[in-house]
Amino acid sequence: MDRFRLFNRPAWRLIALLLIAFGLRVYHLDAQSLWNDEGLALYRARLTLSENLSNVIVVPPNVPTRDTNPPLYFIELSALRMAAGESEYALRFVSVMAGVLLVALLYVTGKRLYSARVGLIAAGLGTLSPFLVWYSQEARPYTQIAALSLASVYLLLRALRFPRGADEGPASATWRSWLIWAAWGAVTLAMLASHFNTFLLLPLEGLILAIAMIRLRRREALIVMGGLLLLAAPLIVYAVSRAQTTLDAVFRFRPLDSIAQESLSAFVIGAPHEIFQPLWAVLPGLMLLTVGVVGGLLSKAWRQSAWLMLAYLLVPLAAFYAAMFVTPIYIGPRHIIFLLPPIYLLMAAGVTLIWNRWRVIAWGVIALQVGLMGWWLTVQFTDPSYVKQDVRSAACEIAADARRDDIVVLNDAVGSFVFDYYYQRCGGEAPWTSIPVYPSLDFDEALSQFQATTEAANRVWYVTQPARAAFDVRGMDEWARGHLLRLGHQKFTAMWLGSAYQLYTAHFPILDMLPQSAQPRALTWPSAGLQLAGVEPIVISPARDQAQVNLYWQLDQPAQRNFNFTLRLVDSTGAEWGLWRGTAFDNWSAKKWPVGKYVGQSVNMILPNGLPAGEYALLVSIVGGQTNEVMPSAVGLTEVEITKTKVEP
Repeated sequence: MDRFRLFNRPAWRLIALLLIAFGLRVYHLDAQSLWNDEGLALYRARLTLSENLSNVIVVPPNVPTRDTNPPLYFIELSALRMAAGESEYALRFVSVMAGVLLVALLYVTGKRLYSARVGLIAAGLGTLSPFLVWYSQEARPYTQIAALSLASVYLLLRALRFPRGADEGPASATWRSWLIWAAWGAVTLAMLASHFNTFLLLPLEGLILAIAMIRLRRREALIVMGGLLLLAAPLIVYAVSRAQTTLDAVFRFRPLDSIAQESLSAFVIGAPHEIFQPLWAVLPGLMLLTVGVVGGLLSKAWRQSAWLMLAYLLVPLAAFYAAMFVTPIYIGPRHIIFLLPPIYLLMAAGVTLIWNRWRVIAWGVIALQVGLMGWWLTVQFTDPSYVKQDVRSAACEIAADARRDDIVVLNDAVGSFVFDYYYQRCGGEAPWTSIPVYPSLDFDEALSQFQATTEAANRVWYVTQPARAAFDVRGMDEWARGHLLRLGHQKFTAMWLGSAYQLYTAHFPILDMLPQSAQPRALTWPSAGLQLAGVEPIVISPARDQAQVNLYWQLDQPAQRNFNFTLRLVDSTGAEWGLWRGTAFDNWSAKKWPVGKYVGQSVNMILPNGLPAGEYALLVSIVGGQTNEVMPSAVGLTEVEITKTKVEP
């Protein structure tokens, strides 16, 4: 009767694990920016049911393409979006719940095949798994794949009443048997409709069914197989079209040993920058896995379960590798996440086998494994280099500074979905476009479009990363640096695809006279023939975290060197509130400035601590660009006040 007692000790432990699993998966759920692939999920979440079933993604400007993923996950995402909106938190919640469900499935599968202890340990590994936490916080179907694949195997074992004695109650309860078969069919169809790679689990389930029919002569197994094939026919058509689709260049053939090593290290500890975790970190998990396999095969009670787990691990892997010779379908371990459950179940069996003989050693090994998982969870949550792709910062920074007569140029049209999501949310007003126009990779055509764009717009925000695969974005940027004035640039830390922009203008800021808005100044640096002729009033942002400064310089003789400027914003006590250092322009040396003309320089100064009410002075100092020699002004000071501003309460 223990299985019906909700409040027995294993049940309480499982509930605790599920709560911990949920907490880890929602912790900082919206901290990471959406990245390119999540942008595609967002696009499909905005589609109707019929549009999702068509599997078509329209890439700007208006190019229909066929997605390489089936529709079920995105239909779920669309329903959630209608109910809860499209915040990062809401968009990732389907993955969160699938990740928690997987923990429960690890328990019931481990309990069925081995024991309640094995089930709890496997659930514990799933709870703390950095790899599962990582993908539970991503709006992609990977944790759903893992959960549905394990649910499919579990229900198949229940339908076949494997292993013998695992079920209580009369075997003759036909209605109950058919109900389980129906559940297995529904879950398997859902699995196949979530990701095409899950088709590679079918050889395993076909092998299990074939053995069952040979040994048990199960007529219902044959009937269910036929019915499932009939229902799966539309998905098979999807799968064939997937195999015929030209994939991105990132999909490449990988040797089996490399795939196995990368995936095992990611599943056991977590995915590092270096692809492979160090051997010492993987060793405890590898030892538990080995004990689970060897010890299980030597154990009379667990032999069948051990063989099943080995087949669960090796048969889909062999099918996956065979498919690689037809179409490369592997970028990283997420594409074979359906192989993760047997690894955790075998590791849990290994812990239990050691526990039965040497409890002290078992405690030590599991403590080490849990410690390693906890360490890597900390890395994932706190290390700034583990940012997937910071589109949010790039888009919002551009949105804050871009003017209506500017234009934003995206190099990667596919990345426009997530860029536009943040750009609109942050109030961007300048229009954006994609160059090259998807799907063209013609550099000369793209360069001609880029030239026309720079001439028509006041400034061009060129988003160089993420970059369009196989397009010469570096060549485009090199042309821009040689022909345009670069006003600024920014690159954002990212683990995968980068985020970066360059700010250019074809209109060099050379003026015949000062703008009426500028306050005249006559501050000179005689040794350089340089004069600060004017400055506009400082503009403080509403959030008081940025200060916009426009300066106007003039040369009375050709410059012999470039200059480095330092601007400081200080209060009445001399305390510094803002700092900017650099040359006036990245790619336009003062040696090329025209003599006698006014050269406008625009500076965006970050105020890291916010700016309280009060009076502030802007100070400037100049050093030689090559010698770093401090240049005194005409009044003998190396740092000169050029304007003041007052911030009201």
